[in-house]
Amino acid sequence: MYEDFLAAKLDELRARGQYREFVDINRRAGDYPKALRRTPDGRARQVTVWCSNDYLGMSQHPKVLAAMHRAVDEYGAGSGGSRNIGGGIRSTKAERAVFRHNDVDHLDELLARQPLDRPKLVVFESVYSMDGDVAPIEEIVKVAQHHNALTHLDEVHAIGMYGPRGAGIAAQLNVDHQIDIIQGTMAKAIGVIGGYIAGSATLVDAVRSFASGFIFTTSLPPAVVAACHASVEHLKTSDAERTALHRKTAQLREALRDAGIEVMPCSTTHVLPVLVGDADLCKRAAARLLDRHDVYLQPINSPTVPVGTERFRVNVTPNHTDDDIAHLVRALSEVFTHFGAAATTGASA
Repeated sequence: MYEDFLAAKLDELRARGQYREFVDINRRAGDYPKALRRTPDGRARQVTVWCSNDYLGMSQHPKVLAAMHRAVDEYGAGSGGSRNIGGGIRSTKAERAVFRHNDVDHLDELLARQPLDRPKLVVFESVYSMDGDVAPIEEIVKVAQHHNALTHLDEVHAIGMYGPRGAGIAAQLNVDHQIDIIQGTMAKAIGVIGGYIAGSATLVDAVRSFASGFIFTTSLPPAVVAACHASVEHLKTSDAERTALHRKTAQLREALRDAGIEVMPCSTTHVLPVLVGDADLCKRAAARLLDRHDVYLQPINSPTVPVGTERFRVNVTPNHTDDDIAHLVRALSEVFTHFGAAATTGASA
């Protein structure tokens, strides 16, 4: 049903002459607005670009290039996070209903209220970024298929870290081929920035042809794409980083437990949420960690998490040393003792 609908829409675009054909050209540093185009017979031809949004040619300016080189050398390829942590599907104008977290029975009830032939999309995550838990992917997919609904799985907190070659939780469960759309990111485990969706050729083509967020968004810079590609190719063949991450996660879990600092029991992944339970206390504790112990943990408060579940969201990496882990545990212990906070309950004195 969905494939036929999207294919028909694409045919309408073609009939109106509005279908977008993508021409692959490679810009050449220092030679803007010239570029190279690979012809069907494999030869390279130089073209002159007259439709670029690089209005002032600043992408080629030596000062800009030098600054980019300096930034990569000083900071690495990615920023490591967003300015504020938040999200949701609330911006859509489509009718929507929210099923309770990981409650497959509730999802089934909501879908059953809709006509079988009405287009429906079930959107969910694999690894949830604030609780560190994992969705019942197989059960959700079965319910969605029963009610003739598409599935959209957000794997941004799993790509690179779980599954064969880092392909994600769905691939680990061998159900990735049953999901209509899988969303991933290059900004987390891949270490750079950007993202992608994977799906059928028709569905992806429909997104490219109709989604304003794709059509009107500037494409990623070549240096960023090169970094993303190098990272993905490395992680497809190397398990060293994944193995180290999971080993360090287990080590930190044990160290926190031994110190009487409880990781919220919902977590089964690399995301280790430590409950504080009060927004003001969470902010003051974070400030003390930074000022006294040189430990940066961002306070996670409402609306990112519900009121009363304010927390620290701790993520160890392969780059953290044993000394780093020990220092973090000592720092958290001192701060919780200082504020009279019970880490197991989030209560404050």
